[in-house]
Amino acid sequence: MLALASASQIPSSIPLQKSISSSIPKPSLPVSYSPIISSPSIAKPVLSSTPLVVRTPVTSSFHEEKTQMEDTIVTQSSEILTLDGIQIFPEDNIWNVPIDTMPVDPRSDDYIRSMGGDTQTAKPQFYSGLKNGVPWGIPYNVVPGDQPKVDVTIYYEHESDCGPYPIPENPLIQQDHDFHMLIVDKENGYLYELNKAIQQADGNWTAGSGAVYNLSSNDLRTICFTSADAAGLPILPGLVRYEEVAAGEIRHAIRTTAIDTQKAFVWPARHYASDLTNPEYPPMGQRFRLKSSFDTSGYPDQARVIMEAMKKYGVILADNAGGSWDLSGVPDERWDNEALKTLRNIKGTDFEAVNVTSLMIHPDSAQARTSVTPSPLTLTSVMPNSAQNYGAIPAVNLTGSDFTQGINIYLNLTGQPDIYATNIDVQSSEFITCNFPITGKIPGQWDIIVTNPDGRTIKQDNGFTITTSEQEPIQSKFYGIPGTEIFPLTIQFIDASTGSPSAWQWNFGDGNNSTEQNPIHTYNTPGVFIVQLIVANNTIEISASSIMTITNTNHLSVQNNGFSKISNPENILNKEGQVNGPSLDSGSIPVTREPVYSNPVIQSKALNVLR
Repeated sequence: MLALASASQIPSSIPLQKSISSSIPKPSLPVSYSPIISSPSIAKPVLSSTPLVVRTPVTSSFHEEKTQMEDTIVTQSSEILTLDGIQIFPEDNIWNVPIDTMPVDPRSDDYIRSMGGDTQTAKPQFYSGLKNGVPWGIPYNVVPGDQPKVDVTIYYEHESDCGPYPIPENPLIQQDHDFHMLIVDKENGYLYELNKAIQQADGNWTAGSGAVYNLSSNDLRTICFTSADAAGLPILPGLVRYEEVAAGEIRHAIRTTAIDTQKAFVWPARHYASDLTNPEYPPMGQRFRLKSSFDTSGYPDQARVIMEAMKKYGVILADNAGGSWDLSGVPDERWDNEALKTLRNIKGTDFEAVNVTSLMIHPDSAQARTSVTPSPLTLTSVMPNSAQNYGAIPAVNLTGSDFTQGINIYLNLTGQPDIYATNIDVQSSEFITCNFPITGKIPGQWDIIVTNPDGRTIKQDNGFTITTSEQEPIQSKFYGIPGTEIFPLTIQFIDASTGSPSAWQWNFGDGNNSTEQNPIHTYNTPGVFIVQLIVANNTIEISASSIMTITNTNHLSVQNNGFSKISNPENILNKEGQVNGPSLDSGSIPVTREPVYSNPVIQSKALNVLR
């Protein structure tokens, strides 16, 4: 960093704009995610085949309708990554490194959805011509090394580089609410950027925030410090410039925006600008890319070059805005506005979030790895690692490392069809939940195979055991024995379930419950009641139910769900007002029994067991 003037050296009498303080949030602690290793391919800059024209501002003013430009011819030996012969940060700076092979971030779907999904499209914020009487885009100024520097009163001086700044006469400034001023000292290799840059009536300059960058360095700003951008990042390296598009390839990431962001930032960002803590919102600095499946053929050349750059280098989230996917660029009269407008065909769902932390060498440096050896995919734990081949489909938790969205998981046993996991949920790069549909599958020790979309695979031999029970499978069954003939009606319920259940949960259909194995329950009023029995053992829970109709004429019928049949429909004999026998089975064939009373009462009872 440059040696900068302290706040005490700046005049304090210059008035500030009140709008500044309300538009730049205070920072706090950052949030970052853990690295995910992958292997990017780094393309070296190629030489342009035709001379490039760099438009250098002379003595123009943003108050004029047109910007006066001086055309400077750049020789054929100039690299596309340069601007007026200046390298914009080293080639291994994260802005200049491809991310087309980086893994998809586990939160990608959440981020895209919170940014508007299909309702938001890519929107270039740079064109030829004028917008509200001024050039449309973010311009930059190129000054000589001996450009006189002036003091700037900066509102957020405690997070800014306080100057002085080499502001030329009548500088180019972005003409919207941000008033970004970008200055390149081409001889000394420094970049100066200001936000809310406003020249006061007395000729002095004020700004909301400011930052100075050594263009040959990968140094990042102090942690939690802002810059002229909300993410604490430089603006210039993310601008789309006509010269590079005309040369056929952009070799850097593009600056973009979101409607709302998270109160967090990830490398290489240093600052956030939100109070939202919901992790479904993207953090500042989040990298996105246009999906490789997006078809760019048929688009105009200018749009296609930008699209291909967003596939290879992606976009970096750097600011909040009224819309997501605003793309930043430099105004230029050579832009084909109709071609640029076709970028609006890109929907938010055509992007995906990318995890680039595997490229990070040091958290305080923007230097990125230019060759990365992928770390092996690991699988350290499977819980549970066995289940029976009947009943409920088991839910399984997998722990390991480098799990990514789109991962494939299946069980393999020689001679048997593979069993593919369902409901795969990559909750993080280290934790996955899924289901194995093993009902009816062959018992044995099955291998678990996990494969990432990038081809990395891990196999755990005999990692999951499918078993079958030697005892009868658990199945819920029951019947009821009425104990009285008139209301209130008392019924003894008998559990007849198989599979040795160890827990019971009865629901008598009238708001009452029981956990006894064979409960007695009394119905005080006639009606239709659905009786349910849920039984469980150590691994499986299953239920059965019957519909009981109790009328005010003391006729009782049970309509069951057909789980089983009455095995011994013997005669029902009334003794001393008791009705005995398996008369209310939860799974019987149609049968009717008229009780024979040795001590008859005035009213008789018919027990109808219906299917």
